[in-house]
Amino acid sequence: TKGQYNWTAIDRLVDFAAQNDMVLKGHGLISSCCNPDYLLNITDPTSFRAAMKVHFEAVMHRYDGKADRWDVVTEALETQGSGLQANDFYKVLGPNYIEDAFRIAREAAPNAKLLINENLVEQYPVKRQALYDLVSGLVAKGVPIDGVALHMHITLAAPEPGVITEMVSSYTALGLEVSIAEMDVH
Repeated sequence: TKGQYNWTAIDRLVDFAAQNDMVLKGHGLISSCCNPDYLLNITDPTSFRAAMKVHFEAVMHRYDGKADRWDVVTEALETQGSGLQANDFYKVLGPNYIEDAFRIAREAAPNAKLLINENLVEQYPVKRQALYDLVSGLVAKGVPIDGVALHMHITLAAPEPGVITEMVSSYTALGLEVSIAEMDVH
């Protein structure tokens, strides 16, 4: 609920990581699912951005020094398409919600690495190009993005040989790091 967080489960995971000398990355500050009802009822862009700022600060400040990188925006693109999903953030803020999110995250955690996280780009060439266009546009505008985190759900078929190398090379050429955020291979 607004202004109230249940940190119990996340704290347990963070403590486990610390006790086992594990690196911790925060995931999904913005996602297409699982947003609280109070946020969904905000239709004014200024109020919506303010709610994002409060949320980002609450989460990022709590885990400052414990998580040094964050997936700021997760799965912004349509599953098999080339455009942005019409998620709750897009509906209120328009396509610039991604820029807003990265700028708010940088203010909340100036020293953290900030990443965009996307799935299925290794499978769908149109989506792969859409992600590159989105990310290169953010870089060109000076948006504080540090990298791309790839979901690698290799469950239907293996990607074409060379695709992953090409993706990594294209993002490193922009000065960004690339990581695999999730991976399952069948």
